[in-house]
Amino acid sequence: MMVEHPDVDVLIVSLCAAERAAAIRRAIDTALSQQDVRARVTIIVNGQRFDRELFEALRHARGVRVLYQTEPSIFLARRYAREEVRAPFFGFLDDDDQLLPGALAARVRALVSDAEADVVVTDGFLSEGMSESLMLGDVAAIRRDPLHSLLGRNWLATASALFRTESIPADYFDVTIRSNDMTYLAFRLALEKRVTFVEVPTYRKTYSPDSISLTPSWALPSLDTLDKMLMFPMPASVRRGIRTKCAAAAHEISNIYRERGEAAPAWRYHLRSLTEPGGLLRYALYTRHLFGIRRGVRP
Repeated sequence: MMVEHPDVDVLIVSLCAAERAAAIRRAIDTALSQQDVRARVTIIVNGQRFDRELFEALRHARGVRVLYQTEPSIFLARRYAREEVRAPFFGFLDDDDQLLPGALAARVRALVSDAEADVVVTDGFLSEGMSESLMLGDVAAIRRDPLHSLLGRNWLATASALFRTESIPADYFDVTIRSNDMTYLAFRLALEKRVTFVEVPTYRKTYSPDSISLTPSWALPSLDTLDKMLMFPMPASVRRGIRTKCAAAAHEISNIYRERGEAAPAWRYHLRSLTEPGGLLRYALYTRHLFGIRRGVRP
């Protein structure tokens, strides 16, 4: 039986930059306006380059708790946020995400109706300019095999999930990860926890032009995340699939260094790509691009 108006902690990590003020306030409003739950917003202000006026306004906003960490790390901030959870359920939002009406109540119902479920993942809308598309689409296929589905695409967006607090401890938010932390979290959840999936879209996602996930600083550590995933026991087919993704990641990293004119790491990651399943066939011809690299000059 569902508790009337259960408590839910909504966690937002933000640089608290002035240019994101409208988006931050919109994200907060979509959380606090949720019906049939008592939502509390916790914002982790991430780093020292925050807008002080916005920071103070958020500190005095009703229903919002503001925490601060000096080091600008989204990975440390997610862990910090999880450690501060007090409600029986929690979820995350990026500061440019929006929860749709009824989102939190629908997620809580899914967890209450399945006492063994540790997390619920819902579909959502990806907003790109004037068009929208579903983030997941074939939820039924993901539900049938969440672990193998991850080899095709990550089904865990920041705003897509609600976690049962007693089931998902803080150490699931690994502070050693430097890239693709939600994919890593989805992998651990699929391996170790019971994930339930709901087809109903409950959030809207947009990618800001300054999103870190669109930068080389996100791509360069991506292979380390995959290597960390390989440390877990898993079916042989999944291990081979992850190693195939390692080949693609190593190739992408090699190309970034090649375009920077950095020969040594470009070669190192290229050789790694060739040693992974399918890498030799896919990337052998790329070798010719690595000869004669000159710093700052694209071949």
